[in-house]
Amino acid sequence: MGHAMAWRAGADFAQVEHSGRGGGLPYGYPQYGVGNMDWKELNSGVCKIIQGYCGELKNEELLKIGLEWLDELEAGEVANARARNPHELLRLLEVFNIITVGRMMFEASRARKASSTNLGFIRTDYPEVDLSALAKRGYHPQSPAEPEGTLEEEGNR
Repeated sequence: MGHAMAWRAGADFAQVEHSGRGGGLPYGYPQYGVGNMDWKELNSGVCKIIQGYCGELKNEELLKIGLEWLDELEAGEVANARARNPHELLRLLEVFNIITVGRMMFEASRARKASSTNLGFIRTDYPEVDLSALAKRGYHPQSPAEPEGTLEEEGNR
């Protein structure tokens, strides 16, 4: 930002000079976190937890373990996260949102006690396809969207 634009925007010239010299955060802007966990590392860890424990094949045990890993991640690495500039702070906040969405995915997967071939949702501990759950939600297909039975039986057809 040039001095003319800064003056029009009402910015402090000391802040503009500090930012222009590569000082990182704007003058007076607090550094978030003092740890050594970068947003990229944190994002990678969260993605590995979600992919590993809430992937294509799901069961209660894997989903519980995934939630425990997210809890540990929040208690440890999130507390040590750092942002050296506003860009990193924004990315770090996005990773925090990914953690929240991941937690919702785990909880929603735990709540669904049936598999669905149409949704690509496979619970190995609940292989039965549950049409009654669809009927409770007001979905009554002309021809059944999913055949009754289990996923194993469908594979043998």
